[in-house]
Amino acid sequence: MENMEKIGFFKRIKLSVFNLENYKTFANEKFSKAIKYIFILITIAVVILSIVSAIQLNKDISRLLDYVESEFPDFSIKDGKLEVEKKLEAYDKDYDMKLIVDTSDEVSEETLKAYKDKSRESMYSIILLKDKVIYRVKELSNEEKETHYTSIMDTLKISNITKSEMIQKYFNSNMRRDISIIVWVYAFLSLYLINLKIVIQDVLIVAIFGWIAARLTRVTLKFSQTASLAIYSLTLSIILSTVYAVVSAFYDFEISYFSVMYMLISYIYMVAAIMIMKDNFNDTAGEAVTVEGQVMKTDSDEENEDDESKENEDNKKDDYKKKKLKDKLDEEDDDDEFDNMED
Repeated sequence: MENMEKIGFFKRIKLSVFNLENYKTFANEKFSKAIKYIFILITIAVVILSIVSAIQLNKDISRLLDYVESEFPDFSIKDGKLEVEKKLEAYDKDYDMKLIVDTSDEVSEETLKAYKDKSRESMYSIILLKDKVIYRVKELSNEEKETHYTSIMDTLKISNITKSEMIQKYFNSNMRRDISIIVWVYAFLSLYLINLKIVIQDVLIVAIFGWIAARLTRVTLKFSQTASLAIYSLTLSIILSTVYAVVSAFYDFEISYFSVMYMLISYIYMVAAIMIMKDNFNDTAGEAVTVEGQVMKTDSDEENEDDESKENEDNKKDDYKKKKLKDKLDEEDDDDEFDNMED
């Protein structure tokens, strides 16, 4: 068996995927090593996913900025009030996004309700009014959120701005680069938290499944050991999930029931590892070694030990009798010699 202390992270990935025999050694390691392994694996996966997400988001932002620059009518924001040349309703089917612009001094409740009803049909929606913007992201919430222009202007530390000034100040290459960095950081942090939560949940589920499977197959495993095995059994699933996310981000590609397959692979690895441990237990001649590294005696071993113990006890008794007999004979010889000396 290889010394796992000397095996690096990427070698562990290889062993986790292709060498189920090493799962016994994984179970013998400290649980902290498995924790360190999964954190590194998640970090690498999230870095890849965040780069892909940043590329996609930047592409979307660039598309939005290009639309504002080339097609959106002239506008100005002054003292927290938006002025646009005309009313506007636009829809982008690629992103399922609805844009409504109405900067009339008075927008009736009925008209505003109609705007909101139209926007609810889309995944993303933005309604620009005289003094505020109403927006909604359907996948996050069905409720609309609103922000006043005064808050936006205070954040930007400006009071007035026009379309041409905005393009010149915020649509330049430096600003787009800064936006790209901000988008990547946001994507990394959000994806890391989401994936960490999902992986912890999956580890617990697979660990409980492994603990039950070990009990049913009479393989001695602590829950911390099945948790370690669960972490390594999720390796291939996490790799495939990352590859799938990258491919589906750039291509119109979808696998039905991928989440089911994701967990099924982990269950298969867990059961296979436990069965290999059980086979090793049954095939070991003379002694059976548990995953804790302790020697377990088989029934035949115990019977042999009982026979040997009985035989040793009988030998000790025979040796004791022989010694007593020898001592007695030696005493008799000494008496005979003493009598001869007297004569």
